[in-house]
Amino acid sequence: FEPPPAPGPATPAARATPVTLPAVSVRDVLFEDGSTTVVDTSVRPAARFEIPRARLAIQDVAWPSRTPARLQVNAALPISGELDASGTFQLEPSRMDLKVALKGVDLAPARPYVPIRARFQGKLDADLSFVGAFDRSALTVRGTASVSKFELRDINRAVVTIERALAEQVVFEYPEQRLSVARIDVRRPWSLIERDAEGRFALARLLSRRARPGQAGPPPPPRTPSGDE
Repeated sequence: FEPPPAPGPATPAARATPVTLPAVSVRDVLFEDGSTTVVDTSVRPAARFEIPRARLAIQDVAWPSRTPARLQVNAALPISGELDASGTFQLEPSRMDLKVALKGVDLAPARPYVPIRARFQGKLDADLSFVGAFDRSALTVRGTASVSKFELRDINRAVVTIERALAEQVVFEYPEQRLSVARIDVRRPWSLIERDAEGRFALARLLSRRARPGQAGPPPPPRTPSGDE
């Protein structure tokens, strides 16, 4: 009887060959005469926007990115209004620096994002800068915004109207969710102050939080047409 031979030294495992991605660079990218449908079910009621016309131009895109790429966006917004944006962005390190101009943008499509019972309408103009970093989810927005022909309404009538409201030196910081405004100028405001037989103000009810689907809201005040249900 002979004992089995002693095992030899282990054979080292073959090392995996690292995959090297090729460097890519594109001088110009152009998307023209496009249209988009945006559906957001994270809000109630769900938001749906039709963007009938859009143009996107990007220059100097590269991977790995050594310098920021440049972009320009022009789009017709839902119902009315125009968006013009231009600036730079980069993936590594992740950052963006954009200038955005909004002209005559209808406010009505924004209602799902403002959870109050009232309806509202008006036109928005704004000149804003967006500076942020994608990897840190950090964003700072600065600029000036104005709203014209604003109305806060119940189902039948306007209860607040403003000819024009201007906000200057607006700064919004995320994720801190901090908002500051240096100056607000409101021209020709008007409001209807109405109280029902039980002493409840119609305007206060309209500014209360809108009930979610399936959640019972506060009962409407009796003998007043100021509900929006």
